[in-house]
Amino acid sequence: MDTRSFLSKVLPASGLYFVEIPRGELKGFAHHLCQSIDEMVQKIGVFDGGGHTVYFATAAYAKPFIEVDDIRKPGRKVKRSRVQANVRAIRAFWLDLDVGLTEPGKAPKYPTQAAALTAFVDFLRETKLPPPMFISSGYGVHVYWPLTEEITPEKWKLTAERLKRLCAERRLLTDPMRTGDSASVLRPIG
Repeated sequence: MDTRSFLSKVLPASGLYFVEIPRGELKGFAHHLCQSIDEMVQKIGVFDGGGHTVYFATAAYAKPFIEVDDIRKPGRKVKRSRVQANVRAIRAFWLDLDVGLTEPGKAPKYPTQAAALTAFVDFLRETKLPPPMFISSGYGVHVYWPLTEEITPEKWKLTAERLKRLCAERRLLTDPMRTGDSASVLRPIG
């Protein structure tokens, strides 16, 4: 599967999209607004070709940015792009299975991608969830359940929270922040 086919399966067909690259020593991501999935594919190729680690926002957004309360300075507003309050629609559910050495005080990880996939297959058998798509993130495994139609963030959140609880109950080692965050960023295929 190529990048365009992948993004077309997991993103709504219209809206505003974001391609993200880490800011280096600064915290967070540099947001790159895209008007279409084709533009996303082009930007992903340019950034990847330039040696950047590339991410994509997992939803379609309503506006290039919105004003939200500044948590550091009460009473002030700041402009934000990739936030849950700006999500217009979503077309997949996802999990992030982290792989590597578990750091002291941090959430446990699977030692290898093979171990993560084995645990996930057991999880699927136990829960009887439909088969998903798997993507190697380079450092772990991303799991996607694409939907046939886009859904609202409110409807998505209800099911995403249930999926997050199910993973915790079954002790599947996931990044719960990604599972329940409609404004998440994950690595694209390719």
